[in-house]
Amino acid sequence: MNKARYKTLLYIVGLWLVFTLVSPGCGDTFDALPDGSTITINPESASFNNITSDTIQNFTIVARYPDETPIPYALIKVHGPFAIPNSMGLYQFYYYPNGTQTLGNLTVDSGFKVQTDASGTYTFSVVVFATSLFKETIYVESGTVSATAVLEVTAD
Repeated sequence: MNKARYKTLLYIVGLWLVFTLVSPGCGDTFDALPDGSTITINPESASFNNITSDTIQNFTIVARYPDETPIPYALIKVHGPFAIPNSMGLYQFYYYPNGTQTLGNLTVDSGFKVQTDASGTYTFSVVVFATSLFKETIYVESGTVSATAVLEVTAD
């Protein structure tokens, strides 16, 4: 093999390696809701005063098309800045309703992805730890569509 062909081959292999190693993987993406759709989260606010033990709060997400019909099996990301795994760990997300009261319920880190059911709804829970006073925003989003809920712990 002559020197020019060898350099060309090295160049092509080098480019292939760069694109292979730098390109994002296909497994971490999901279909976003169409523009104009809406997400709601209920309740929009949950406030607890003088809690002395861990407290559970359920949240229900509803995804709808622009014409207000439900979006079945919509993929949505749920996160909160001070939820576990943040070192502050003020609360823990649970994949299903009723937190620790549901046998086999799964703890999930902030930034978890959920899928609505056939009616466009999904319910998850949060266990608030009786350790700190705080006011926090929980975000639910899919593409450009998002909603928020406020979670607050106060004391008299």
